[in-house]
Amino acid sequence: MGGAHAATADQGRTCAKVSPYKTVGLHGVPMTPAQAYAAARGRPDSDD
Repeated sequence: MGGAHAATADQGRTCAKVSPYKTVGLHGVPMTPAQAYAAARGRPDSDD
């Protein structure tokens, strides 16, 4: 994986930057990660 790196591995107290591109999908609809998070309101966060 040339060029891949963990940009936030040493930043435990900050949030990772989220892609502004439509890199995920929900029910077959392409959307940004932020849009997908907003559309999945009924789901608990991963740290709950």
